[in-house]
Amino acid sequence: MNNRFNSEDKIILAIDGLDVSQAKLLLEKCPNIKWVKVGLELFVREGPRVIDVGITVLTSFSLKDFQTDLDRNNSIEENVLRLAKLSFDAGLDGCVCSPWEVKMLRSIYKDNFELITPGIRLNIDNKDDQNRIMTPYEAIDNGASKLVIGRSISKAIDPNKALIEIFKSIDSD
Repeated sequence: MNNRFNSEDKIILAIDGLDVSQAKLLLEKCPNIKWVKVGLELFVREGPRVIDVGITVLTSFSLKDFQTDLDRNNSIEENVLRLAKLSFDAGLDGCVCSPWEVKMLRSIYKDNFELITPGIRLNIDNKDDQNRIMTPYEAIDNGASKLVIGRSISKAIDPNKALIEIFKSIDSD
């Protein structure tokens, strides 16, 4: 992996389930955070003015969920390709995708198209509600532009220490 980047530019903190005051407190504890992902609860409270984002297929979907719940017959990968192309053709700067599809998308869309990946876990045994997960190092190595990480930081006893561990994990070779 090439270490020509600043790891602080790669992390997006998911503030799912937090209200504005909780989010501000968490961000005060993690002064190196440059990017945040607004969760549903905050969006509902504050409205669309707090976001501006394109998504392919949620990382919480397994193939079975995807085919059954969304009545889709083609694969997740086929739909990710289709939705990423729609995002690119619409002039978006990038899209949100699972780390499992990042390598495939990066082979098509070079560094001028952001590939933002949730479903990032330091310990891949702790999936929570996600199905298609990867470690921070693996996702960056596969071509992710930025990583969305929530619980690993927000639920940590020392959020800034957890964040620094994540920085170190993606800076290592």
